[in-house]
This record gives sequence, structure tokens and C-alpha cells, in this order.
Amino acid sequence: MNNKFFKKLLIAFLFLATSLFALEKDSIKSEMALKMNLVLNILDNKEFNLEQKNNEIIKVMDEVFDYTIMSKIALGKNLKQLKSKEQFDDFKNAFETSLKKSYSDKLHLYDNQKLEIVDLIPYKNTRLQLQTKVIGDNEVYNINYNFYEDKKTSQWYIYDVELIGVSILQTYRKQFDGVLANNDINYLITELKK
Repeated sequence: MNNKFFKKLLIAFLFLATSLFALEKDSIKSEMALKMNLVLNILDNKEFNLEQKNNEIIKVMDEVFDYTIMSKIALGKNLKQLKSKEQFDDFKNAFETSLKKSYSDKLHLYDNQKLEIVDLIPYKNTRLQLQTKVIGDNEVYNINYNFYEDKKTSQWYIYDVELIGVSILQTYRKQFDGVLANNDINYLITELKK
């Protein structure tokens, strides 16, 4: 993935890196507007170095993203290559760590971009999509956050992010398909751990 894509990926995660715990469907839009302002305060805080900002953001990101679902989507048909729950957990942990490293490595690319919430709409029957625009000095682009409801807890989690119409997880799935065409799942896990 190129640097421009990672910059957009970073911004996508940064603006939604706040807790969604116990958010009800009807309050997602308004609560997220408030929470995004809190994230901007962390990013703009001159007393935090990059590592501190990263640590603060990652703490709350763990409450927003469902890494289990994301891992399954990213693997797609290759999920059947996994031989055990332990092997899946190994993959999930490696994938989660790789995702976090990808955007934490690009934290310095944040440059006072602003975010505008456009709408929260029904998406694929039972899901929701928070549509946003990221506004920088020289560009404006769309970022959509796809949510699903955990039926056991009635809480909403992000399971994918679309940058200018491209699913992050579909992008990873294509990469993983390419790697797994000639290698086994253990090779992919090892590569993700690097």
C-alpha cells in the first residue's frame, strides 16, 4: 500500500478512535461528533509526544473495532486454512498488531485535518454506515465507517472502513489471497509479525 493510502487510513482510524461502548443506534451520530473532538484534542496536545498520542489512541481503539470480525473478513475464503482456534487467535493477534503498527507509524502525517459527519444510514440490511468527509488544506475525501450490532450486548462496533469507496478489509483480503496462493497460513502469520 502506498503512503497516500496509509495517510488516509491513519486519519480514518484517528477520527474514530473513541469508545463506542453502550452507544445506542439513535445516538451514534451525535456521540461520535463529541468524541471526535476529544480525539482532535489528543492529536493537538503539544505536551504529548507521538508515542504518547499513539498509546492514548490505541487504548480507546480497542473498544471501537471488532478485530475478530475484521480478521475473518480479511481472510475470507482462506479462513478454512486455519486448523484450530489457537491458530486463528495467532492470526488475529498478528493482524491486529500489524494494523495498529501501520497507522501508528504514520501518526506524524496528521496535519490538522477536520472531519465533517455527513449522515448515519442503514447499510446492508442490519448494519449502519457513518458517512464522513475529511477536509484538509488541499483535499476533501469521503471516509465511511461500517458498523454492526453485537446482538448479545446490543452495542455497535466498526468492522470495516471505506476510504474513497475502497474497503480496507477488501484491500487486505486481496493482499492475503496473493500471499496464500503460494504459501500457507503460518507464512502469512509470520509475515504479519515482522
